[in-house]
Amino acid sequence: TEVGIISEEIKMYDDSPADRCFYGMLEGMYEKHSIRRNICGSVESISQITDELLYKCYHAFYRPDNMALVVCGDVNADEVLNIVDKCLEDTFYTKDKVVCIDENQCESPEAYSHYVEMCMQVSKPMFCIGFKDTDISQDPKDRQKKDATMSILDEMLFSRAGELYNQLFDKKLIAPAVSYGYTICDGFAYNSLSGESDEPKVVLDEVMRFINDTRQKGLDKNDFERAKKVMYAESIKAFDSVEGIANSLFSFICEGADMLEYTDIIGSVTFEDVKNAFEHSFDESTLTLSVVNPIEQ
Repeated sequence: TEVGIISEEIKMYDDSPADRCFYGMLEGMYEKHSIRRNICGSVESISQITDELLYKCYHAFYRPDNMALVVCGDVNADEVLNIVDKCLEDTFYTKDKVVCIDENQCESPEAYSHYVEMCMQVSKPMFCIGFKDTDISQDPKDRQKKDATMSILDEMLFSRAGELYNQLFDKKLIAPAVSYGYTICDGFAYNSLSGESDEPKVVLDEVMRFINDTRQKGLDKNDFERAKKVMYAESIKAFDSVEGIANSLFSFICEGADMLEYTDIIGSVTFEDVKNAFEHSFDESTLTLSVVNPIEQ
């Protein structure tokens, strides 16, 4: 029964053009890394799950020494800890951990495929542009610094207040809603830019032309100051949501970092940091363009 339910969920995601475009980008950037595979698996793969495999996964991952509990809200910390101690006192065990083979170290710095295309029920083509990044520090604080630096750089290059967005919009090459961002953890990192366009390949050409022109003339320090303030404000704004705090806390714990230090890390980013990051980013050999085109009638 549960396999059938999950199969339907997988089919639902497979029917989502936005999801397929996003995973097309990941599949294009990465040849072997597990990030290129949907975490839900496939209808074929989950049909092979046995009770033995489930128990093996349970003992490997569902264990207190591999768990983090995050509680946010108007609560008493001592009461929470007492409840946790009562619930977990009999569940600790010293069963040997399962060693997972890391297949992610074999990735080339270059993108596996520069173009991925599929056809689905969409009224306008969708695109995801991804730039693969394999320069990843094993120090969590260094990764957080790079995340802040690249986020500021992305804001400078791709925001609605920037030159590129307005050029693309004025030429009617993009729909108003465009999203962008940098993602990094200990095993993978990439920059992405996505939206809708009748001419995705022309958008990519314009993006690369803008990046190359910006390399020639250099980044603007006023843009840096504006972008840094935007990122700092976004970081503070995240504390308005209790649910958002809980999710962020958990993400930072998984990364071995401290969420409360992130605003200070943003503040420590210098214009030189951003210029250096720009110099080593957005190489054409690392990019993938994923496109979902309308089905021809």
